[in-house]
Amino acid sequence: MNGSNLSRGNNMTSRRSNEIWLVIGSFVFAVISSPALGTIHYVDLGGAGAFTSIQAAIDAADPDDEIIVRAGTYLEAISFNGKAIRLASGDGPEATIINGTGHCHVVQCVSGEGPGTVLEGFTITGGKADKLAYLGDRGAGMLNVGSSPTITNCIFSGNTTREGGGMCNQDSSPTITDCTFTGNGTPVSSSSSRGAGMLNLNSSPKVTNCTFRRNSARSGGAMYNYRSSVTMTNCSFSRNKATGLGGAICNVVDSRLTVVNCSFSDNEATRGRGLLKRNEAMGGGGIFNDIRSYAEVANCILWGNKPNELACPSLTTVTVNWSNVHGGWDGPGGNNIAADPLFVDNRKGNLRLKPQSPCINAADDASVRVCTDLGGNPRITKRVDMGAFEARWVGHVVGGDYVTGAYK
Repeated sequence: MNGSNLSRGNNMTSRRSNEIWLVIGSFVFAVISSPALGTIHYVDLGGAGAFTSIQAAIDAADPDDEIIVRAGTYLEAISFNGKAIRLASGDGPEATIINGTGHCHVVQCVSGEGPGTVLEGFTITGGKADKLAYLGDRGAGMLNVGSSPTITNCIFSGNTTREGGGMCNQDSSPTITDCTFTGNGTPVSSSSSRGAGMLNLNSSPKVTNCTFRRNSARSGGAMYNYRSSVTMTNCSFSRNKATGLGGAICNVVDSRLTVVNCSFSDNEATRGRGLLKRNEAMGGGGIFNDIRSYAEVANCILWGNKPNELACPSLTTVTVNWSNVHGGWDGPGGNNIAADPLFVDNRKGNLRLKPQSPCINAADDASVRVCTDLGGNPRITKRVDMGAFEARWVGHVVGGDYVTGAYK
């Protein structure tokens, strides 16, 4: 390899090299060739990047490009315009905020975007979808229509609309990981107020390692599924509220819900408060399942939800296995318990397990879908724990802190 080739490799600053170099002593060999990954564009409110607007950078980007956004609050609404690009913050969601300042949708994927369209590391807030036009009343934080983007490490907070305050997925199959949906709302006075955290219509999202807290709607305080197939793993639901049905999740009309290693606590559905039977067609503080829908629950904790943990009328099927259900579960499934899970502090949303929890080493390894828990820590094989968090304490995981989940 001659000197000119070395110079070329060192000077490719606007586009990342499409070769991987192997250096042995003073010799350099190109051993693998792969397609170029595209240009990196920088967005900075202070002018240090090529752009001060995120949308301007998207408009200028080509497929496979990346856009890195510096810390700041960006007062705009954006659309990916069908582009397979990675839009990521350089400083994380707490420091990098996209505030829609009342726009109908803060973020849109409505042009057939696929998994190569990536949104990563932002707080999405300030959406207000209150228009009467088609799609103008849903998806205030993010609207996905006929698209399947990848969304990771984002916070959806403070978005309001009639349906799908944090996110609306319509005819879409997004992959959503490591995200938080909190403080999103829909007007509970509206009879069609649904899914304050997330609304799924004819969609098949995969939701992993996500937190839903303090979202409120008439039905489906955190999530509402209609003719959808939703898979949820390692998620926590706390203090979500519905003035109708499904304090955390409302799953209806030919929908299929799979919930594995999730924790539900202090969610409330105010319709039908009081002591309800398992098959009562009201309530469902944790999950309400109705109208030819199916829910499969495994390795989960449902505790302290009001007025009941699960509500499933006779035309639906709910199967619960290897889970801890407040008040017990007499429906299909098995290997369940009904004992105080001993959360660290459920009122503050800390659904980790204390060392004495009966949920430790009480779940089914075969049901585990990912090798880490909601906190990013390894799942224990040889008897996994119930719930979203694997216990962390000396004697169970050496050097672990059970309150924070951090390793010492």
